[in-house]
Amino acid sequence: MFSSIEAMSQAERNSEQQNEQGLERIREEISAKERTMSAGYESFDELLADLQSSGHSQCTTVWSKDMVAYRCRTCQVNDSSAICEKCYHEGDHHKHEFVMYHSESGGCCDCGDKDAWKEEGFCKMHQVTNQISGHMPIHLYATTKHTVLWILQMLSIWVHIIWEKRIKDPKAIVEFEMQAAKLYIDWLQKVCSVDALRNLLSVFVTRKFVHVKNMIGIKSPLEILLKMLWSMPEALIEEETTFFLQMLYNGWFKSQFTQELMQHYYQMVMDVALMVIDHAQYVDVIIGWKALNSTLDRVMVQLFNIPKMELIIKENLLGKFIYVFKMILKYSLVRGTINVEHEIIKQKVYLRPQGDLRLIVSHPSVAIHVLNDRLDVFEELLEVVTYLQWMNPYTQNRSIHFKKDNAWILSIQLEMNTMAIIFQLITCCYSSDDSNKSKQALILAGNCTIKHLRCYLLEKTKNLTFESSMSLHIPLLRVFSVILSKLVLLGWDDDIERFFSSFQTEEEVLALLDLPLRIAAWMVEIRANQWQHVSEEFYRLEFIYRGSFWHDQSWDMDLLLLQFCVVAKEDMENAIFFRMAERFHLLDIVTSPTTSSQMSFLLPSYIQNFLQIILMVVRDRRNTGMKELESLRYDVIQWLCVRNQTYSQLSRALSAIPLDQQKLMDTLDEVAQFHQPKVQEHGYYQLKFKYWKEFDPLFAHFYPNELEDAQERATHVGKLQHYWRLNSTIKAAPPYNHLTKLLHTQACHQLLWNMLNHVNFLVKDETSATAGESLGVAVLQIMDIALNDRQNFLPSNAAPQPSSLHPNDILVNIKWNPCIDQGTILDERSTWRPRSSSMYDMLHELQNVKNAYHLADYAQHILHLLHSLFPTIFGDESRVSKFHNFPQYQVSVTTTKDEWQRLKKERQVAILAKIASQQKAFLDQHNDQDNDEVEHGYDDATLIEVSPILTLDRKEKFVKIETTITIQECAFCRTKCDISDSPAGYIAFVQLYNMPLQVAKKANEVEILEEAETIAKGDKVDQLLALISKKLQPHQFDSQVFEVTGYSLDVHPIEHVGCCGHQMHKACFESYYLSLLERDNLDNNYEGKGIVDLQKNEFWCPICRRLANALLPIVNVLSFQQMQHAQKEGGTKDTFNLGELWNPQTNLSTTIDNFVAQILQVREGVRSLVKPKAVSIFRFQVLWEVFAGNIVHFEVETRDEKNEVGSSSSSPIQLKDKWGGEVVHLTALQELGRLAMLSNKSDSDTMKHLKSNNIQHLWQQLDMLCMTKEQLVDVYGPSDFISTHVLQKLREIFEGLFVYGQLLDHNHVESQKDMRNQEIYDHKKSVPTSVENGLGDSISSYLTEKSQINSMDYPSQQFETYKHPTTNILDGDLLEVDPFAILTHWLLSAFEGWLDLIQILSMVKFAYIIAIIQTSRAITRIEKKASIEAKNIKLVIQSACLPFLRRATLLVQFITCNDLDGKYQGSGTMFMDATYLEQSLQLQDIWQFFVINQDMGNNKQMRFECLQQTSNNTLDVQPRLYKIQKRLCLTNLPLVYQDLLWKSIQEQRIDHRKMGYAALCLICGEFVWCASEFQNSGECLIHANEGYAGIGIFLLMQSTHVLVMRGNRACILPSLYLDQHGEEDHGLRRNQKLYLSPLRLNKVRRLWLTAGFDFDTHILHTSVKLVYFLTPHCNLHLQFSIVLTIGLIIEHLKIRSIFISILQDEFYNVNIFL
Repeated sequence: MFSSIEAMSQAERNSEQQNEQGLERIREEISAKERTMSAGYESFDELLADLQSSGHSQCTTVWSKDMVAYRCRTCQVNDSSAICEKCYHEGDHHKHEFVMYHSESGGCCDCGDKDAWKEEGFCKMHQVTNQISGHMPIHLYATTKHTVLWILQMLSIWVHIIWEKRIKDPKAIVEFEMQAAKLYIDWLQKVCSVDALRNLLSVFVTRKFVHVKNMIGIKSPLEILLKMLWSMPEALIEEETTFFLQMLYNGWFKSQFTQELMQHYYQMVMDVALMVIDHAQYVDVIIGWKALNSTLDRVMVQLFNIPKMELIIKENLLGKFIYVFKMILKYSLVRGTINVEHEIIKQKVYLRPQGDLRLIVSHPSVAIHVLNDRLDVFEELLEVVTYLQWMNPYTQNRSIHFKKDNAWILSIQLEMNTMAIIFQLITCCYSSDDSNKSKQALILAGNCTIKHLRCYLLEKTKNLTFESSMSLHIPLLRVFSVILSKLVLLGWDDDIERFFSSFQTEEEVLALLDLPLRIAAWMVEIRANQWQHVSEEFYRLEFIYRGSFWHDQSWDMDLLLLQFCVVAKEDMENAIFFRMAERFHLLDIVTSPTTSSQMSFLLPSYIQNFLQIILMVVRDRRNTGMKELESLRYDVIQWLCVRNQTYSQLSRALSAIPLDQQKLMDTLDEVAQFHQPKVQEHGYYQLKFKYWKEFDPLFAHFYPNELEDAQERATHVGKLQHYWRLNSTIKAAPPYNHLTKLLHTQACHQLLWNMLNHVNFLVKDETSATAGESLGVAVLQIMDIALNDRQNFLPSNAAPQPSSLHPNDILVNIKWNPCIDQGTILDERSTWRPRSSSMYDMLHELQNVKNAYHLADYAQHILHLLHSLFPTIFGDESRVSKFHNFPQYQVSVTTTKDEWQRLKKERQVAILAKIASQQKAFLDQHNDQDNDEVEHGYDDATLIEVSPILTLDRKEKFVKIETTITIQECAFCRTKCDISDSPAGYIAFVQLYNMPLQVAKKANEVEILEEAETIAKGDKVDQLLALISKKLQPHQFDSQVFEVTGYSLDVHPIEHVGCCGHQMHKACFESYYLSLLERDNLDNNYEGKGIVDLQKNEFWCPICRRLANALLPIVNVLSFQQMQHAQKEGGTKDTFNLGELWNPQTNLSTTIDNFVAQILQVREGVRSLVKPKAVSIFRFQVLWEVFAGNIVHFEVETRDEKNEVGSSSSSPIQLKDKWGGEVVHLTALQELGRLAMLSNKSDSDTMKHLKSNNIQHLWQQLDMLCMTKEQLVDVYGPSDFISTHVLQKLREIFEGLFVYGQLLDHNHVESQKDMRNQEIYDHKKSVPTSVENGLGDSISSYLTEKSQINSMDYPSQQFETYKHPTTNILDGDLLEVDPFAILTHWLLSAFEGWLDLIQILSMVKFAYIIAIIQTSRAITRIEKKASIEAKNIKLVIQSACLPFLRRATLLVQFITCNDLDGKYQGSGTMFMDATYLEQSLQLQDIWQFFVINQDMGNNKQMRFECLQQTSNNTLDVQPRLYKIQKRLCLTNLPLVYQDLLWKSIQEQRIDHRKMGYAALCLICGEFVWCASEFQNSGECLIHANEGYAGIGIFLLMQSTHVLVMRGNRACILPSLYLDQHGEEDHGLRRNQKLYLSPLRLNKVRRLWLTAGFDFDTHILHTSVKLVYFLTPHCNLHLQFSIVLTIGLIIEHLKIRSIFISILQDEFYNVNIFL
């Protein structure tokens, strides 16, 4: 059989077709076996389902890498326990402390397993624990056995073939063989889901019945699979692993598998190691090794997660793993030390046995067993650790290259991972419940370590090169430190005392002291640049070392070793001090008096580092007496002194110690205050004020910059006046309570004298005063500890006498005057003298220094200490000199740095005060409401306020806004923007936006009138009514997708206009833009390069760096006055035109046309420019459309009464605004209103013709409404008709407009009546041809020209059509059209010149009557369950008309420069009160035409006359009543992110066509599926362009980021979901439960509502530009210069400069899935 299969393997390699034929034959053979096996069943699947009905109660789900799984800290037994998605949702874990995570290597479900999961946490399907396992029916046993044996045999043969080929050639192609083997494994995985078949498989897979070539004897399939697993391709390893994990649910197989695995473990790992050594250059070899490593990770967790001692003892697991670990490392040994450049170390092959060891020794029972019963195992581990001693040594002659040499990192990783085993072993032993047993085990481990230490130290002395090299790695000594740190916590007794006396000779102690001391000295030498020729590279390496948490761990262990050496043997303090000074090359200054000139070659910082090490040795208590909680509390306080910390920052800072999350939380609750996260910030912890007193400037883990920050915060935040003075520390546990003896030595006192003498020298020179102060404080801190310790050792109430003092007593030496030979200069600035000052004298000198306050303060503190504690020697405190009244001295004496910081803060305060005063003056100036005219002139800020002269009757419901035109500096030339000299405008950004449409889509039609009544009464405060005419039309690409269209302005995109507030001359704008084009052509840098699209006229504002693409013209206020005056004098004269009106502004008309051209480009999405003449004809139409659309947007935006996010505009114009909108939009609306009104004057016959057509069409529509009942019957048949008095009011208002208007006179109106009546019968409401074709055709003829502004050489493209969607409104029925569109498109835009307030309010009244009629007709179509009073019907109509009233109010405000009367006394917000708005707009008399009082006997009852629709069939789009949310929100998001992620996973499983990564559209709530790599690219962009005007807001489910797209720009925003500590968890890496942040969501919501994404500078400047093009399949593909993924965009936010440089260097096209 083997030979035939082997032959087929060779034959099938000839072609892909033959390969597929071979695989098909295998499938047919398997299917034939299945049919035989399932005889009596319809299919094999039916057989499996029948056998599955009775099975095991434990879940058997196995998942692969990158799949979603759950951990529940409430129900899990250990940290590696996990359950599948189904068991999570079937169980009650939602309220538990659970995490959802992406499995890195796969795993198995533990639900139903008592050893891994608590019973109360079992899901509903696996709660039955006594269910009998399923058995194979007897009649199926024979056929099943035959099939299973055949499958296993065939799999074994194919695996062996693959193994043979890859052994001979690691690059051999085995694709066909792998596919064949996979078919058999898939079948085995399929049947493993059935408990009965799994039980049968567990027997046969371990039975020896397979014979293959080149293998002696008969083997079992399991043996073959395990032996050859390491050589399989990655995909096949994954499949085999899944099969093994499924089988491990069978207890008998688990036992057999463990034995088999341990038999092959050594060979398996060693074969991989040899393969890596020989073939590391092959990528497939490395990939195969990583796949095998991942497999063993998953399997080992299942085998030894809960280790059984009998298995460990029987199989000698620890011995095997350590032996394999040792043998792997031996490959890299060079003269007994690890060579970190070896491939074994580079590829980290050692991690396999190392990880298995950590898994087993992490249990206390195993640790006790090893140290008590298997010391041989511990000694083998110590032998392995010895290999790491002094590895990767450096010498001053060794050249290193930081970018290439990663040996430093590799060696640190190797020691760190190895020491993790020791940490776990010792920690678990210490945590045992039996303290006596733990103590004995630790002592045994310590004795073994000492034995190995002695051997190593003896060998070290024989190594001649040892002294000339330096290394960071002394793991054997650190093992000893770990044992010491645990022993001291178990209590001092005779056994521990004997252990601490293990070192008998001084030589042993000094040899032990030498190694950690050399490392500490080396770090100091590197920072002092004493390794000159490689100092820069070594400084980088030292920075990396100190930046890793391993440095904190290793330094703690090294420091403890130094402390142990100090107390290891009696009377060695002086020798220890000498050795420490010797290693730092400071032996001279601890043996004899030294002058400052003799120490001039030493850097003060170098000596200070030495003193700080002495202070740490004497004072540090974290491993010499502090309990675990005390140490944790101490560390937390110190790190919070540096800065406010997030939880993850604290966790990283505390990574040197094993962390218990609950203990850390309890500690934080005690000492810190949590601050909730803000929009752009994370939540953080701040140290409580009362704990600042525990700040310790000698904290061992502080970097120099962190210490400086902590010291500054201690002064300004903690209000510590003397933080440099050391606090008393807790007592150290024996024997470390004698550490301070190190300070009571002659060497130490000599050092103190020399240092004080040197400090006196340094502080006398201003250039060295700061260094001298820092050094002096360290000296006095040592003296402080020594004096306090001297006092603590005295008998109670005893005072020392001078005659009884020991020569080594500091009290003697502090007054000692050392003799210096005659002629020696003590101080270059002093006279010659034979005897120097004592330390006591020098303290008196130091307390009077003027430029070192900290030093002077500490010197006086020491003097007070001497006189208060030892008055018999130094006298009482009255003898201490008082210098300059100490409190005042504290203020007057400062160091150079302190003075600089003080001056810096004073400057900052002054600048802030100046800005605040300017703001206040500015606001006072603009809020001043006097009616005095402001003179024409410029103030210091070059701002001029010119008030318009607009007068109205104070009895009107509108009052004057004292708005002003602010004359600013030009943003380009920085001269005054006086528009009387040259046209100027606001720097504006025009963008296509359809936010009101998205709101309209979410509206729900009112089905019951009573519901509308409830909303109108205000019972549902979160809803409001609106009348919307819309219909759903199938989308052109997909018949199942509908888009909203209709005659409401809400359902059409608008050209949103926003201004940043800065102004620019027209000529300056053209020059600035041309300069950008020139720099772009030359490929030079310019403002916004990579973000702005110059082909779309985009640029950055030169001042605020916001996006812009247009110049919004500013109209001089004097022009308003001239226009109004001309209207009153004779507004119907034909000679009146813009040119004559605006003589001071010669180019204003062209500037307006340029602005209109830019609007049309945005509307059509083209990249061309249009000549002003091409748009001047329809200027009025475009401006009114844009003005109306922006009012609609602003009205929808401001429905929400809360405005949490401030304006993103820097506009200096502050309107008297009560709407709560963005200033960026208000500024634009003010100017758009003026431009729209000023564009009304017809300058040509064509414009007059267009206006005439609109007016004639409106006459026809009105006449149709006003037909008599007989005429209606003739045209439409029987129908209800509108009340006569209502129609008469409409006619009166409209005719009054013409009589009072300027386009057509009264005689012209009368002459047209008969003709219009005849047209009604002929056309039956059809739109006249002149109206239907006139506007669109005439404008299209002008837009076909290809042109450019001011000869800008730019590609042009003709507009296919001008007609905006809102232009279709002109074709609609009067009762179909949006009333606000009637007001703007038909009325205001049709009349000539500037209308006064009376005319405008008349037009508003006309449109409001139409709105009431439309609403009344909509109400008649709503079902009524009960009769409703007329007053409530009126209330419903008023509520439905509220959007119109708000929009009309805004319009009147902006075009008349008048505000509403603020005397409203009603309830609620006045701009959401329809009655108040009616009164303000003088509309309150309208209701007399609709509400009639009827006599009902003796009572009068009000009756509302509901108006019926005139035709049921003629209206294309019928307005209907809708209810919408008042607070405009994005899609509803669940509180917990994991629930949303699960929803996306479920949706993907339901529809298998949805592949790749999910992104949730926050506007519509749909999931968009973005394929990984390069397939189906651009899905998010397609979604944003299809229905959202290019605006897309997507929550990326994989990373939790928010992707914001605006046309061809994209950026990443922070996550909307944060953990309980207020931090993000990108990609669920930390496996934290994430909660929705309402603050961040509201920030995005407000930016969306206000169209503010490109006005937020942070979003704009972190955006990237995407260049896209259409393919024949209508899919949008993106072209970019590098492989751009979401991760790279995130990285771009951090390091934009690096990102841009990459873009400039690399150019190749890829598709991305944005």
